[in-house]
Amino acid sequence: MLAALFIAKQSDIFLGEIFSLIFFFLIASSSQVGEILRKFNLLFFKPGKTRGFHYHPHYIEYLLCDDGNGVLITRGDNNDSKTESVINLSKGVCTRAEKNSYHTVYSITEMTLVAMLTKQWDHSKPPIIKVDK
Repeated sequence: MLAALFIAKQSDIFLGEIFSLIFFFLIASSSQVGEILRKFNLLFFKPGKTRGFHYHPHYIEYLLCDDGNGVLITRGDNNDSKTESVINLSKGVCTRAEKNSYHTVYSITEMTLVAMLTKQWDHSKPPIIKVDK
């Protein structure tokens, strides 16, 4: 199941300050004792691009939108589009994808996301399972 978390949107916050704020927020509000972010990745999207539906069997993935606009689409059942949920992504919005939750990102404008993982990518076998071609 995916839960959306929102932090205050301030145009004068630098990326480093956002990292500090979101790291504190995620650790302080974590529902799992000891949930630690193990990996940060910057993701850059051109307008109209997507990552494709996928899921992560070994870790929770947080996405923080640093710049631009897009949507995060989740599905309760990968084969049933009626189970889709849409979350608008814009600067300052942070989402949480549980292990094994189907999700994809579509960019509307150029967009920069910070993906934060609770397990190292290289220590996950496999780290990602794509469910559409």
